Amino acid sequence: MLCGKVYIGQSGRSINLLIIEHNRYIGLAQPDQSAVAEHSINHEHTTKLQDTELISAKMGIKYRLIKCAVLA
Repeated sequence: MLCGKVYIGQSGRSINLLIIEHNRYIGLAQPDQSAVAEHSINHEHTTKLQDTELISAKMGIKYRLIKCAVLA
């Protein structure tokens, strides 16, 4: 069952690295390390990280923060 929740975040690191990290935190049951892991663990969901989409590859913290604010 899908819960319909969507996570929108921003980072200066690569999307592949972020997916690896979220998977690791889910596998190690460390909800305090990642909002994605927290939701997956606390709500007993299977998170489909393979369906992750990159919204924008623009660099710069100001741009990323504005983009996240608009999409939230």
